[in-house]
Amino acid sequence: MSPEAARLSAGFARKAARAGLSGIEAISGIPSSIGGAVRINAGAYGGEIFDVLESVTLLSREGEPGERRAEEIPHGCRWTALVESGEIVCRACLKLSRAPLEAIESRTREVTEKRRGALPSQPNAGSVFKEPVGTIRG
Repeated sequence: MSPEAARLSAGFARKAARAGLSGIEAISGIPSSIGGAVRINAGAYGGEIFDVLESVTLLSREGEPGERRAEEIPHGCRWTALVESGEIVCRACLKLSRAPLEAIESRTREVTEKRRGALPSQPNAGSVFKEPVGTIRG
C-alpha cells in the first residue's frame, strides 16, 4: 500500500486492518501522519514503521522530488536522516502482509491496552524529552 504522507496513521491502520493487511498495528495509536511517522521512525511495543517501509517519495529543501528505498535511509530508534536533511515525505510505500482480521484486531488491542496502562488518562502534553547536558548535535 502507498498512503499519502498526510494521511493519519491511526486511520490508515484501521483501513489496512479492514482490508486484512497487517504490519502497522504497533503505530496504530501514535498521533501522527504517515509522513511524520516515517520521518522519525515512529514505533512502539516491538514494532516501528521502518519494519514495513519499502520506499518513500521525497521533496528536498530545494523543491526537487526524489525516491529512496528504506534501506538507503539511515535510521534508528525514533530517528532518521530525514530529520537532518529536511526532506519532506510525500508518499510511503509499505509492505504489509495478509492476516486474519481477528489477529490484527487482537494485536491492535494488545498495543492499545499497553499504551493505556503506561500513559495518564487525563489530558496531557504527551511525551517530552530533554537531551542530557553536553549532548552535541550535528
